[in-house]
Amino acid sequence: MSPRERILATLNRTPTDRAPVDIWCTAEVLDSLRAHVREDDELAVYQKLGLDKIVWIFPGYVGGKSSDPNKRGGTNPWPLGLVGCETPEELTANAVWPNPEHFDCAAARKAAQQAREFDFATIGPWISHFEIYCGVRGLENGLMDVVADPELLRAGLEQIDRVQTGMLLRMLDELGDLLDIVFISDDLGTQESLLISTGAWEEYLQPRLKRWCDIIHEHGKKVLFHTDGAARPFIPGLIASGIDILNPIQHICPGMDREQCHHYLRGRAGYRG
Repeated sequence: MSPRERILATLNRTPTDRAPVDIWCTAEVLDSLRAHVREDDELAVYQKLGLDKIVWIFPGYVGGKSSDPNKRGGTNPWPLGLVGCETPEELTANAVWPNPEHFDCAAARKAAQQAREFDFATIGPWISHFEIYCGVRGLENGLMDVVADPELLRAGLEQIDRVQTGMLLRMLDELGDLLDIVFISDDLGTQESLLISTGAWEEYLQPRLKRWCDIIHEHGKKVLFHTDGAARPFIPGLIASGIDILNPIQHICPGMDREQCHHYLRGRAGYRG
């Protein structure tokens, strides 16, 4: 089996010749691997190591300029001066929100084509609701808004959802079969407990997540949802929303022991463990 075939078979719960093996590593580790296998090209390194690499595909925000869609340190398109906003009108009017048309899907397509030359699966783009909200409002304000200013929270989430959904639809349409998995990230747990309540998540975030999952599935792709921490109480709602993959199971956090999570999920609607 090719690396992509192995990944897709695993996600579709069909037999594989072996368990797939991917790697996420720092730049320093990648450099040491380059030296070890004597290859400069990143994808060639993974191929030589026999990995089933799921290649990240990021559409850079360029406003018509060329950029590397897989370079995470590029332009941040999100407005960062919203810490002092006090009303939904202020938040909406005083920010220059990203234009979905300015994400470089053409460069992302080129990167995905390169991944296909190695028979690797692909994942992208990175989309989020609450993580971006906390980025533009500041983490403390973002968490406080959940309980103290829900109308401000709704206004911000609406703008974020509009931009991210527009970019997602462009990626799905323009990359087509070159994209296999969509990455959604919204950290919900700390190392000890929940970051926000399950009730707040169900009210403000879950409906938006479900809409994204529906869109992604309509295009024939899988959904990988990322949250760190002690997120066990959210897992049934995540499954009900339509996620296909949960990343990670951070087993050192309370309630996240792998075997306990397996037993906890038995009998839950949609669980196929």
